[in-house]
Amino acid sequence: MPAQHWTLNAAGRWQTEGGRSISFRDNLVAGSYRPSAATTGTLGSLTTWTGDFVTTAASQVVQNLDITGRVKIRHDGVTFRNCRIQGGNPTVEAGFGSVEAFQARGTTTKFYDCEIMTSFLQIESGNSIQGRDFEIYRCNLWGSVDGVGAQYSNVTISACWIHDIKWYTPDPGHSDNRTHNDGIQVHGGANFTIIGNSIEVGYPGGGDGVGFHEHTSGIIVTQDVGATSNVTIDKNWVYSISNLGTAVGINLSHSPRSGPYGGTVTVTNNRFSALSTFRTGKHILMDSTTYDKATKTGNVVDSSGSAATISRNSGA
Repeated sequence: MPAQHWTLNAAGRWQTEGGRSISFRDNLVAGSYRPSAATTGTLGSLTTWTGDFVTTAASQVVQNLDITGRVKIRHDGVTFRNCRIQGGNPTVEAGFGSVEAFQARGTTTKFYDCEIMTSFLQIESGNSIQGRDFEIYRCNLWGSVDGVGAQYSNVTISACWIHDIKWYTPDPGHSDNRTHNDGIQVHGGANFTIIGNSIEVGYPGGGDGVGFHEHTSGIIVTQDVGATSNVTIDKNWVYSISNLGTAVGINLSHSPRSGPYGGTVTVTNNRFSALSTFRTGKHILMDSTTYDKATKTGNVVDSSGSAATISRNSGA
């Protein structure tokens, strides 16, 4: 039987060339299920695009491609659907990751049902996707140092599966000479929505085959590039795969660096692996100012339903 080719119709629903819809993805509601290989990434046959893909026009639609290199967003309002992005050779413009989404501003870049991977084993892999003004839905992200690097403004990460992130040493960018890996890292800016994702961190091994390390968060919100405001983290599954691997599930303890987080801070209805799998003994870490202002209800240990541990801390 020949491979089926899937496209998105005008209503935003996946269908075959014959017009039949994929009901299981049409009807999925982010946060009502734990994303996995079955509900994220590409479907059907893809056409190979060799090398990097650089956008060519505003509102461009790119679909059904297997891109062997990196993706570079140079225009507003571009949409990627059902694409595999392999990341290519890291020796050129290293450090940005497989998708670079910095230059487009004002109109959001969107990714639906894509696989964003890193096909090489070097520290320069950076993030699967990094930048501003983008939204990713039902994407499978793996193989990078950080899954997502979000900064400056307007990023939505929804119903994605982030897993198999890689740790490396030596890393000259850190004083301990080791990469500091995170499933999702917010570097600063405004308006970040993280909802209904499965984030699995603390995997063994890395670029040099060395084992687990402690510098890992499922989600970390910093203020590295400026003040951070309006953050929503809701209905995610945050799992540490080993009790040797993950420092904390969700880390919002960086307010003292640039003053308190601004706007609203919502951390609700997230589900965590057992407490013993977090090296610090904490599911959620907040500085005292954030702890006092944040909405933080409904966070539980997935296996037992017991309340997640939220620690009040003076800094990161």
